[in-house]
Amino acid sequence: PCFKSSKMVLEMNDDKFNEAYHAWSEDHFTLCKRTSMPSSDESVIFVVPRTNDTDTSKEIVGVDSDGNEFHWSFRGVEFDHDGFELASIDGEWYPCQILRAEEQDYAFDVVFFTYETSTVGNEANVLRRNQALSADDIKYLNKPYRSDMHWDGAFRHEIKIPDEIYPVLWKDLVQ
Repeated sequence: PCFKSSKMVLEMNDDKFNEAYHAWSEDHFTLCKRTSMPSSDESVIFVVPRTNDTDTSKEIVGVDSDGNEFHWSFRGVEFDHDGFELASIDGEWYPCQILRAEEQDYAFDVVFFTYETSTVGNEANVLRRNQALSADDIKYLNKPYRSDMHWDGAFRHEIKIPDEIYPVLWKDLVQ
């Protein structure tokens, strides 16, 4: 489907379990409610950058002395995924990636992209996994500057409102 239309992205929120919408496109991404992000150490997944000598046959690069696993990729999410950059925008919703949907349970298995970095030695970005996120805590949104209001050639014009319709007290530029 074409996700360019803002209307299409709004309609996606009425059909959250449609698997065609779960992967991010050039135009849309998934957000999860910040309060649903787990804070426990068990939810943490470390994703490290690939190097020239990366063995792509292994998903787990290594394990440190505390048992933390370091991944080249976790279910398709790599170190340079756009989600980590979008996570820097602070707010009530965090970017997340849907791993699995359970429509009968009205829940999703997701990873939250965080702005955290590894404190255990290796350069790594941090994901936090919630395996039972309520569908009410997830939504689709246009990526920044990708909605139809940013299209070249979009219809725009000035809206001229006469000053006379506003009360004098509302006009803070009155002298």
